[in-house]
Amino acid sequence: MNKSLFANLLQAAGVVPGDRVAVQVRKSVEAIALYLATVRAGGVFLPLNSAYTRAEVSYFLEDAEPAVFVCDSSREVEFEDINARLYSLDADGSGNLTQAALSLDSGFDNAERGAQDLAAILYTSGTTANPKGCMISHEAIVRNSAALAERYELNGEDSFWSPLPMFHIAAILPLAAIFSCSGTYVTTQYFQAGEALKMMEEDKVTATYPCFWTIMSDLVDHPNFETTDLSRNKLMNANF
Repeated sequence: MNKSLFANLLQAAGVVPGDRVAVQVRKSVEAIALYLATVRAGGVFLPLNSAYTRAEVSYFLEDAEPAVFVCDSSREVEFEDINARLYSLDADGSGNLTQAALSLDSGFDNAERGAQDLAAILYTSGTTANPKGCMISHEAIVRNSAALAERYELNGEDSFWSPLPMFHIAAILPLAAIFSCSGTYVTTQYFQAGEALKMMEEDKVTATYPCFWTIMSDLVDHPNFETTDLSRNKLMNANF
């Protein structure tokens, strides 16, 4: 999916720079394109855990007041009464968001935004209180992703594997890092150690970002770890 199509759709839906675009969908090529399209249109990307219930989502919609809300088509009926433009996007890329976008022009001029303007809002988990929206600027994403690419010595020949969902900053930064040097982003909708190892070998992954020890341990403790060809992998990072 051309991200310009989604950007044109958001603009046609009334999104102006600074508007929130809330997204509660599973990770897919189209979901990533929607993130990039939101930024290009000047919107603020607001990804939500796809497991949140209607009641939980209501809190975020009331707090952030998005102009657009995108969810799985199976849940559209739950959100028909919300005060936002409603679209659907399924894990396979289908949904009325994609259908509507395909009828639009493929060209798009990026909205003008400054370094300190918001690019995304990611909410905390709310373990001890209501979730808090973390306001993340364009500069914060660019600087941190560039530092990540430099630290890991990424380049256009690299394939960077990252399993985290889009509502986590440890998904957005690796994505931006590898895109900044024209490399390949490798990911999955759900983490399963065996499938992940198979993906790393088949896609010739050169760098990985498991991020959490629980994911790292599942990989190294898996029966197939010793027999998987990871010879191209120059680093495997985990925060421990």
